[in-house]
Amino acid sequence: MGHPQHVCPCQQPITEPAAGLAGDRVLLWPPIVHTAGKLASVAEELALHVEWGSDRTWLSVRVPEHDALDRFLGLTSQHLTEEELDSTLALVGTDTSPTPREIPAIRSLRKLIAATQSA
Repeated sequence: MGHPQHVCPCQQPITEPAAGLAGDRVLLWPPIVHTAGKLASVAEELALHVEWGSDRTWLSVRVPEHDALDRFLGLTSQHLTEEELDSTLALVGTDTSPTPREIPAIRSLRKLIAATQSA
């Protein structure tokens, strides 16, 4: 019998499609400033409010209703490259996010888009 291997929560499949989708903003950690600019442009195109982290390495986009989240993620998937979708980390949260309990729900932007489409 083998020993169970420790698996990082970020590598575990999400068992509930809607897990980590509660909140009124999307927090984004893009790999480079260029990607951050593209994300901000998408939000501005949809008239969504953007807030930048103090060091401009992350940003949050206000999504006051679920329809705004769907529109933002849909347009984002059209504007970002495959690599950018895979390397940008994302979380749907609130003003207090990310909390320790939410950290396992942080996933690639591509996985967040897939989760919202299946929810």
